[in-house]
Amino acid sequence: LERTHPAHPTSHPPQGSPSNCAPAAMRGMVWPIEVGGFEADGWAKQSCDARDVLPRSLPLVGFRRHAPAGGACAEGLAEEASAEPFGAIRAAATVAGGGHGARSQETLLKLLRESPYVGFCRHAPPSPTLTFKWPALPRDGQLDALPSLFSLEGPPLQHVLPGSLSDDVWAVIFSYIIEVELIPALSRVTSSFQKFLQCPAVWQGSTVLVRPARVTGLAPALGPWLTAWARAKKLVVPTSKQLLAEIQRLAPSLEVEVAWRFDSRAKGIGLEVINGGSVVCRIDEDEVVVLGDAPLVVCEGRAPYIEVCIEAMDDGPCGDGINDFGIGWTATDPENLKQLGLVAAEVPSSWVVDFTTSMVCLSINNSEEARGHGASSCGLCVGDRVGVRATPEDSAVEVYVNGHLCARLPTRPGKEVPQGARLFPVLDLYGRVSQLSRSYAEVPAP
Repeated sequence: LERTHPAHPTSHPPQGSPSNCAPAAMRGMVWPIEVGGFEADGWAKQSCDARDVLPRSLPLVGFRRHAPAGGACAEGLAEEASAEPFGAIRAAATVAGGGHGARSQETLLKLLRESPYVGFCRHAPPSPTLTFKWPALPRDGQLDALPSLFSLEGPPLQHVLPGSLSDDVWAVIFSYIIEVELIPALSRVTSSFQKFLQCPAVWQGSTVLVRPARVTGLAPALGPWLTAWARAKKLVVPTSKQLLAEIQRLAPSLEVEVAWRFDSRAKGIGLEVINGGSVVCRIDEDEVVVLGDAPLVVCEGRAPYIEVCIEAMDDGPCGDGINDFGIGWTATDPENLKQLGLVAAEVPSSWVVDFTTSMVCLSINNSEEARGHGASSCGLCVGDRVGVRATPEDSAVEVYVNGHLCARLPTRPGKEVPQGARLFPVLDLYGRVSQLSRSYAEVPAP
């Protein structure tokens, strides 16, 4: 196909473009034409750039950005090809590996961020399959065959216990300090410490917390460790249908609690969830709302409480310079949520405490309910823990900073947090706070 166009292009498309010079039957086809010849033309470059970001003023631009009716990207490219003069060229460049360049099979599992067909659920690849196959133990039955965090990286430094304390005394000492994250350090001290780590008496009455990043390493060694945790108060694990099913099969009497983490699917495109869902960080200024992937655990003597730790803050003002981040709950299941909104308060059926430069505000269903001047975003810094708690006795929302009560925000009758409802965490990183990590605190503690 010969391309001819005037030396000085006007505001109209070149006369030799495929949409003008090709027969009618051929205009809907995708032509593998090199776009380099047109890049020098101001009209062509402006037209291509305009398609990268759709203007928000268009009536069809909403939360799901121009998603095609069939939901197929290939159909969207065909429609794009027939909608504008250079649509066919851009579609061919995308399909053939031009434009954005060739993509590997792994990269194609997740749609490009600049794709106009990226909606609420961003085609995240499926969760990795856990392997529960137990590796063969050595003859002495020690823990050096356990993988990842639950194994030894080398031989123990000593083969006898330090000092002259009996094994029973060491077991009691272990019971005061034991936690999953200490397994590698303690098991490297002596061979006897390796034995204590799998002693049920050491874990008796303790809360065993398995963080999201440790699930893959725990899976092959799950059986022996469930035996060691048989007398534990409870086992806290992240959301994983595979893991929960295996625990139920191997240890049906063990109490298991599912801990929420930042949901990589129920979030805006301005946020990124990292560290297995334990941390969320802001990468753009728009769509900075994120939800938890599991409801808060609420039972007798344990009111709804959510706590996060500030990991990073911007030096200068962000957003509107007044409002900072928001933290609270929503009674809407993320699976049923069609739209997130720009801030956390816009999520339906939500109770959100918004930190501003001079106070904290409680918003219920995006309507301001109460204000408190005992806390604000100005007094916060990196490392601070911020929590909110719903009090069942007087229907107020309490605000805590580093475990200390800073403000009580009362609610009117009919506006209180419903008791017994499934409440999911909801947060936004609208202002200076740019990164948060979740805390596993069940109640406020200094």
